[in-house]
Formats: sequence, C-alpha cells, structure tokens
Amino acid sequence: MKNCKALILETATIDLLMMREVLCQFETIDTKYVRNTADFFKNIDEEEYQLFVIDITSENFTIEGISLVEAITKTNAWTIITSLLDVKDFYEKYKGLRFKKFILKKPLDKYTFKATIESFLLSQIGYLPAQAEVLNFLMLKLGNFLHKVSYPDISLIQTDDHATTIFTDYQKYTAYKPLKAFEEIIQGENFQKVNRNSLINLNKIKRVNLKENYVEILNFQVQISRGCKSGFIKKYTSLNETNSHVYTKTVSLLDTLIQA
Repeated sequence: MKNCKALILETATIDLLMMREVLCQFETIDTKYVRNTADFFKNIDEEEYQLFVIDITSENFTIEGISLVEAITKTNAWTIITSLLDVKDFYEKYKGLRFKKFILKKPLDKYTFKATIESFLLSQIGYLPAQAEVLNFLMLKLGNFLHKVSYPDISLIQTDDHATTIFTDYQKYTAYKPLKAFEEIIQGENFQKVNRNSLINLNKIKRVNLKENYVEILNFQVQISRGCKSGFIKKYTSLNETNSHVYTKTVSLLDTLIQA
C-alpha cells in the first residue's frame, strides 16, 4: 500500500536510475518522476506530496537554483536538493526556506541517498516498511572512501561556517549539510544540542562545568548556551539516572548470586 507521495525532478540519467533503484525498495512511496521544470510546476500542486527531490543545477531548466525549491509551499514536506554547486553558492537563499530540507552534492552516492530516504520514512509515522532496516549509522565520506560510522562512535557534531564536522574518538569527517539535518537523522538517540552549532553524544561527556557552562568531550570544552542549558541538563540527568538504576540493579543481582 502506498502511504506517501514523492515528486522527483532529475535530468541526469545516471542519478535518475540510481534513485529509481533505491525508491523501488520502499513499497510505501508512490513516486512520480519528471525531467523538466514545466512538468514539475504542473505536478507540484496536483497531489499532496510529502517528499520532493529536486535537481537545481541542470542547464536544460528554464528556471534554476533555489527558485525551483521556493515553489514548494507545504511546510511539512521534506525536500532533498541535489546540486553540482557548493552549498556556499546558494546558502543565503537556502537557509530561508521554511521546511525540512537537505542537500546532497552531485554526483550522488547511492547509500547516502538511501539513508536520507530512510530518515524521511522514519519521520512519517507508520510509513516505514516492516522489512526495512532501521539505521543506526551515518555514511560519511573521507578522501575517496565512504565510511559507515555508527551513532555510538560519534562524540560531537559541530557546524562552522558552511561545513559540519563529525568527530569520533579517532577520526573526523566533514559534510556540507546543516546541523539540523543530523538532528533529524539521529533523533531519539542519546544526542543533545548544547548550543546552536554543537550536537553532542551524552554518553561521551567526560564532565560538565555548571558554573562556567561548558561540557568536556574529547579534547574540547564545548560551551552550553543559555537557551539549550535546561533541555541539556534534563536529558543528561535523566540518562545518567537511568544508567545508574540499571547499574544498581545489576550489582544487586550479583550480590544475590554471590550470597547464594
């Protein structure tokens, strides 16, 4: 049964074939493909789409760039923007778009695209097919290689200028996505924002300085902003109380076994 609708605007045959291959794996998505701006604008209001995938840099388009994306008026829709351009070339217009949006740099990577689609499905209650694998990792590029990095291995995600850096204990990766994109992907995990540019793994914190408002993680002191402090302290305290409770129950069980 088709639960949600997607509209794809793409002209590059290799990218279009890859998208078809990936989207065919998800029976809940009813996908319509168009290859020119006229058909895109014709279809955009004919159906209630939950997902848009839009190539903004084709030379064959009569309208290019963010102007294409600005035609979307549904604030609850997800939009995946594909582009040969660097994010910095259109960031000012991009940040003003008022819906969930993600940027994938061309040429597209199959596994990054699939991970983004699965994140979209996870956000749509009841849309994720039972047989689909729930992701607990990110696909991150380093040099010429694509790395599978599990959530528990990530300590810190920070945005600086137009780039986002993902830190693990032994490596760091750079991605040209906004911090919000990573928030959406790892929602429900043990991550929390401590300021507008920093998302941290609560299990990786060494200690928290409540007087000077910073957390120590890896070799960094990451500042806790006033707006994020309350939510951070609440979640961090709750997590540690839960871990403490589990530890106490385990110790109690061990004592019982030893005494027996």
